[in-house]
Amino acid sequence: MNVLGISPLDKDATVTLVENGTVTYAAGEERFTRVKLQDGFPHHALNDAFARTGLSPASIDKVVYPFLSADREAALFGASLAEEHRLLGSARNYRSRGPLASARQRVRPRTEAVPGLRNPNETISKGAVKRLGYRLLGGEGLLSRRAAMRGSDEWGRSATTGHQQWQTDLESSLRDLGLLDKLSRVEHHASHAANAYFTSGFTDALVVTLDGYGSGLAGTVSAARGGVIKRLHSIPFPHSLGTLYETVTSALGLTAGRHEGKVVGLAAYGDPALLSEVLLSRIEQEPGSFRILESNNPYFARLL
Repeated sequence: MNVLGISPLDKDATVTLVENGTVTYAAGEERFTRVKLQDGFPHHALNDAFARTGLSPASIDKVVYPFLSADREAALFGASLAEEHRLLGSARNYRSRGPLASARQRVRPRTEAVPGLRNPNETISKGAVKRLGYRLLGGEGLLSRRAAMRGSDEWGRSATTGHQQWQTDLESSLRDLGLLDKLSRVEHHASHAANAYFTSGFTDALVVTLDGYGSGLAGTVSAARGGVIKRLHSIPFPHSLGTLYETVTSALGLTAGRHEGKVVGLAAYGDPALLSEVLLSRIEQEPGSFRILESNNPYFARLL
């Protein structure tokens, strides 16, 4: 069986060919367009895949795409966001002002030079209006929760438009190739889990997926044994570590969904003990799971 895998079209679009269980081709569209994280249907990568493997659209048995239909995805995240509104309406109060003040006292002066700074402890302060805004909208209380709800609603509208656009692009491109009737949609986190497990080389494995969003979920834990993956637990959206990472990236002045790799590098130079108390005050933990309060509030990361 020849299977053509098309990654999500929102960014970093890729093509993979699997012939009788063996990956024979994999490439990202950005390698041909030279545009980082190239989105849209990967026409160049697909043409190259056919040229290098000798396959053609007629020889493809199945096309697999790791998202459900746009309507189904919208229904799933719509239900998740409605549940978040209910949660925020009854969530406990939390206080960040005291822990933030305590964190400032624990910041140690730097003694080694930092390239680009006149002195290693040089800082830039936001204006008074922004500082007040971040404290009110990202700190605690009614305004903060309303900001989180508004952020979730805006995300929902954007995600609805995005899924509809990607679906149109995917289906029209496959129709032109005569492959639309071979399209099979897969739940997003099931695709991530399969990708991790079947390329790992392990017969038995614990598989963990963590993502911004996918088919109503932000994360899963599965047991994989003998080629079979069984899901044990899932984290519903919007309790998403990926979304939290995006808001941190944006708060640092970088572009969310593009520059998270830079934040990974910067993190090696940070001290997680400084702000962990404030961050964990927004995460309700229980055995085997967690919930992030106000995960779509962009002002919390700016407050930090």
